[in-house]
Amino acid sequence: TTATPLGALKSGLMEAGAAVNSTTGATALGYVKSIFVGMEPLQIVNKAANTHLNYFDLFFGNKGGCIGEISIFLLLVGASFLLITKIVTLDIPVSYILTSSIIAFVFGGVSMGNGYFHGSILFHLLTGGLILGAFFMATDMVTTPVTRNGRIVFGIGCGVITMLVRLLGGLPEGVSLSILFMNMLTPAIDRFIKVKPMGYINNK
Repeated sequence: TTATPLGALKSGLMEAGAAVNSTTGATALGYVKSIFVGMEPLQIVNKAANTHLNYFDLFFGNKGGCIGEISIFLLLVGASFLLITKIVTLDIPVSYILTSSIIAFVFGGVSMGNGYFHGSILFHLLTGGLILGAFFMATDMVTTPVTRNGRIVFGIGCGVITMLVRLLGGLPEGVSLSILFMNMLTPAIDRFIKVKPMGYINNK
């Protein structure tokens, strides 16, 4: 029942935002940035949840979270099996994780007063259900595009929505929401990114 790292980060930022520095008359946002400037997300989590987590704890699963998403190490072991047996391909996982990482790095530090290009990629990869979603949920062959380019677009869309929810939304996590939303767009992706028909001959 302990708070998840993403939940603790979100609650820590929100609680700080609710307090306005009456001495200086600073805005809530300015107050948040002033007390968290220079801090890493994991430091804020430990302060908000009164824990002593490090990145090894996040990687091996010594943290709070939903069942099935705790140990990144075991998730990667399972993902390796899926890749070796060719049950899934790397199109969606790589585009999903890469997009999330870029957005986390560029915009992840803004809310903490660290500015652009100071976000923690590692924190966002090792917390929440991003790895679980990238390899085990978003790769469902029934609800994903049939073409390679379509799957790359699908993964990029999942990454963008996930990070929008994490960084700007009221919820701490956005993996499931992003995958469900992109599932709805799969028919449109397949419509505009078409596969070449078998036996097609270009007469031009």
